[in-house]
Amino acid sequence: HAPAQDELHGGDAEANAAIARRLLAGETGPVRDIVTLNAAAGLVVAGLVDDVAAGLDRCRAAIDDGRAQARLDRLVEVTGAASNGASGVDS
Repeated sequence: HAPAQDELHGGDAEANAAIARRLLAGETGPVRDIVTLNAAAGLVVAGLVDDVAAGLDRCRAAIDDGRAQARLDRLVEVTGAASNGASGVDS
C-alpha cells in the first residue's frame, strides 16, 4: 500500500533523531523503504553496486547487521570530539 503522508512526516530534531534510532534498530515500514531506496540509488550513482536491487540488499543488510548504527555512533563520536576542540581523528 502507498504510505499515508503522516507515516513519512518528520518533525523537529528530537523527533527525527527518534525516527532514525528506530530505523537503525531495525524497524520496518515506509520510512525504512524510502531511506533504503534513496541510499540504494546513491550506491548505484556512486558505482558501488550494479543496480538498485543490489543496493537495496546492501542497505538492508547494513541496517540489519548493525553496521549502519555503528557508522552513526562513530560519526557522533568524531563530531562530539571535534566540537570539544579535539581533532576526532585517530592517529
